[in-house]
Amino acid sequence: MSNKRQGTDEGIEKILQDPKFAGKIILKDMLPVKTSTVILDFAKPLFDKTDCSNKKATETTIKKAIEIWNHIIAIDKACIKDGQAGNKMYRSAVAEAGRQNLSFRISRKAYFELLDRKEALYPDNNNFIIEHNVRWSDNDSMMHLAVVTGDANKV
Repeated sequence: MSNKRQGTDEGIEKILQDPKFAGKIILKDMLPVKTSTVILDFAKPLFDKTDCSNKKATETTIKKAIEIWNHIIAIDKACIKDGQAGNKMYRSAVAEAGRQNLSFRISRKAYFELLDRKEALYPDNNNFIIEHNVRWSDNDSMMHLAVVTGDANKV
């Protein structure tokens, strides 16, 4: 591989790591950013409060982030269906009511931080996470997240 090509690949990797590009199409052979990468970035506020050296805690955090992600997409779909897509107060009320139905407890502040994060960073990403898998390297030093998605716009 030539040095020029290697430098280009490193530059593209830097761009793909920048959250403002997550969920958007980046011109590198027209490949989109992977949804697993989007989920990990979306979950950053949760990871900041998690001991990521603990595999179980890390996997639980990912599971929570995915549930919240899917919940937010369902909220947005409900607001559109009810003709309230631009009504922030309606969306907040639906979100608050739905937050009570999550399979775990999360503070209102943390939940709404994630709600705002999804809207700010990934407003056009409407992929439900249908299935996910967390794999660890042999020495447990690296984690890999794989997700199966479905486009909620087609539901």
